[in-house]
Amino acid sequence: MSMWVPVALSRDVPAGTTLGTIVQDREIVVWREEGGALHAWEDRCPHRGMRLSRGFVRGDRLGCLYHGWRFDAGGACRLMPAHPDGRIGASARVGTFFCAEAGAVIFVSLEKDDCGPQADATAWPLRSMTLLAPVATVRSAIAAGLPDGLVVAVQQVGACETVLHATLAAEHAGLAAEMDFFLRDLRARTEAGA
Repeated sequence: MSMWVPVALSRDVPAGTTLGTIVQDREIVVWREEGGALHAWEDRCPHRGMRLSRGFVRGDRLGCLYHGWRFDAGGACRLMPAHPDGRIGASARVGTFFCAEAGAVIFVSLEKDDCGPQADATAWPLRSMTLLAPVATVRSAIAAGLPDGLVVAVQQVGACETVLHATLAAEHAGLAAEMDFFLRDLRARTEAGA
């Protein structure tokens, strides 16, 4: 069974943009085609190792900022500007991962999973927040209790860095300011105890 890791709120990766993140100690680029399709890949161009999260989206392709190589949705290179008529080898490919949206959150899995992430389809995005604390400390603080309607997806980024991706149940959307205050207080208390 694979593990779906929350990496961002859906609204934070609009069409035509990229986002660099970390999933299980691997650097990942999440990007959205101009048509809206979402992808998760290794955050390295196979040519010179440039981070693709620094790249650009053109239609349904992601381009490397360094030499402009452009990759299709499956991760295969389709254009090398320095050799526009040249043959492109099979090794000119980016590693791809599984990506899905659920409950206003983007999830990535490094393994295939036919079930996908589970979340409330009517959730309202609140915010993503970095806490400088180990994931176990953050999970303990969350286990102490969250207000009704607040849902928090936890992403471990490093040994002492955790990101919370918070959403609200639709019927609690009017309480966004109060929930945001709660999250900021949770961060302060958690970081003080870490």
